[in-house]
Amino acid sequence: MLPKLNEPDVRLTRIKRILLSWVFFLAFSPSAYSAEEVRVIGYQFPPFVNHAGAGVTKALIKVINESQSDYRFSFHLTSPARRYRDLSSGKGDVIFFEMPEWEWTEKNIPIETSREILGGGEVYVALQKPQRDQAYFEDIPSKRISAILSYHYGFAGFNSDRQWLEKNFDIYLTSSHTTNIRILLAGRVDVTVVSEAFLHNYLKAQPDLKDKIMVSEKRDQTYSLKALVRKGGPISVDWLERCLDKIKKTGQLQELAREYGLEKLLTY
Repeated sequence: MLPKLNEPDVRLTRIKRILLSWVFFLAFSPSAYSAEEVRVIGYQFPPFVNHAGAGVTKALIKVINESQSDYRFSFHLTSPARRYRDLSSGKGDVIFFEMPEWEWTEKNIPIETSREILGGGEVYVALQKPQRDQAYFEDIPSKRISAILSYHYGFAGFNSDRQWLEKNFDIYLTSSHTTNIRILLAGRVDVTVVSEAFLHNYLKAQPDLKDKIMVSEKRDQTYSLKALVRKGGPISVDWLERCLDKIKKTGQLQELAREYGLEKLLTY
């Protein structure tokens, strides 16, 4: 006859069983294997990244994380000037909606480039005035211009150096498209340069501005926005493209583009 367990022994046995059950669950559960982190960097570039860090990039990260379990994508805010150092040093692994021509090639940063994800471009915006037409945009360098610090512009030959820009143009450099629109409306500059994607969303939120501004038909530059993947990082550009193919096939990529008014610019 087996000896009868006293009450403390019974409680201890139950605790051991519970602990063993949890060990077994964790050992064989898919969630037990912690996914490797992929650090996505982004700078203020609406609608992809706004001043609070939200935007298309974070929404895309969410969809990617929900579509697979091998990696956990996380977002890390940087600045336009610091993005090169962050990716080359390993503080970042991926940057979305970027172009190699924006000094990545010039700086010889080891990256892989995805297929184009979005098209579009940047346009000039001026105040609407009597007798003013598209000819106003023919000589941009002669105008008082507002632009964003460390951005690359066609009218400047994609040179983003602040001292060079201020020496060669009558230019006012800020940190956001919204600020540039405001100082344009205040009459402090003649022209500003904004992305078509930003302008679409901005005018959607403030439709009264449509009658106050004139938008150029010609672009300052045409986008071919891609994902740049750090060589030697946790993922390859081939893996990322397979993931993008998957969310395109399910319609999630198209839905994301529609949510931000980018469906006409989606080229992937």
